[in-house]
Amino acid sequence: MIPDKIESERIIFKKISRDELSPKKLYKYVSEDAPHINDIVKNLPWVPHRHVKETEDFIKRCEKKWSTRESFSYVMYVDNEFIGLAGLTPFWDRKCAEIGLWLRKEFWGNGYSGERADVLIKLVFEELDLDMVYIDHEVDNKKSEKAIKKYVSRYNGQYDGILRNYEYNSGEIKDVKRYTILKNQYYNKKE
Repeated sequence: MIPDKIESERIIFKKISRDELSPKKLYKYVSEDAPHINDIVKNLPWVPHRHVKETEDFIKRCEKKWSTRESFSYVMYVDNEFIGLAGLTPFWDRKCAEIGLWLRKEFWGNGYSGERADVLIKLVFEELDLDMVYIDHEVDNKKSEKAIKKYVSRYNGQYDGILRNYEYNSGEIKDVKRYTILKNQYYNKKE
């Protein structure tokens, strides 16, 4: 149903696992000492990891969630270099899915968010046969807002509004903006 490996124009997506990306390697990008980590997590619902065990536990949770079909997380590479993680979380009973992403800062602004969205949106509608995909970003995250608006528009999707007190981030409850794309909008996308 969900492929372990996907290739888009520039990105290779591989199912996250301890064999694919060792906890030690991922830790160097998600630790408290990782380059630009405060900029990266500023608008994300997770905090930097304090030790490798925390990173290993994260990968194990991702592996388990993949096996139980709770969520599907991918490691992303460009030219064999790790650039970040992408994932989708289906809500089977509601026939929808959420897609998400985090990128290393040096890869921001290169169109990878939209390219990743194309891959995950296709999975939601063509492989999982769900009816809607949604994307959230924190209200103050203008870079994500710009990227999301671009690809949501490409699929004839829409901005739905602000969800108040929706996401817990670094000890604070934050508002998020939500965008949705329906299956019929996807199949009538702009070329």
